[in-house]
Amino acid sequence: MKKANKKSLYLLLPAVLLVWGLIVVRTIGVFIEPPVKEFRNDFNQVITTLPIDSNLYVLNLNYPNPFKSQSIVPQNQSKSKSKTSSLKVKKVVFKKSPVIWPKLAYQGQLRRKDQTLCLIDVNDQIHFFSVGQTLQGIKLLKSFTDSVHLEYKRERKYIKK
Repeated sequence: MKKANKKSLYLLLPAVLLVWGLIVVRTIGVFIEPPVKEFRNDFNQVITTLPIDSNLYVLNLNYPNPFKSQSIVPQNQSKSKSKTSSLKVKKVVFKKSPVIWPKLAYQGQLRRKDQTLCLIDVNDQIHFFSVGQTLQGIKLLKSFTDSVHLEYKRERKYIKK
């Protein structure tokens, strides 16, 4: 063997052994359970402790809320308190008021070269709608030969002939 090959062998062999040693230690460390310590307190209760996980993060929620004048966490609350706070959350349920649709009837379609007009009877008055047009709060979304798809106050409905 040449001298250059021997020098590189002396340098690379410990590096390779170090890398493989780290890989073996990491894989064995996955299968070993952390030690659990048990002790009794003054009231003769058994308390078990686990080591602190290094991947555990604590959120700092002490910042001003942009939507309210108060902060989320009160200033006098210390960081050593338990992770679960005693904030009460009220569930707000919005009741949908029923949408009262005007009297609608689909009369038919008129087709020109590139435009389709739909005849829709709104409260006993016939109106011409093209797709995407809004009239009296009623928007025509799609038109078919036998029905139309309409939207009124964010509620959608199909109306047949």
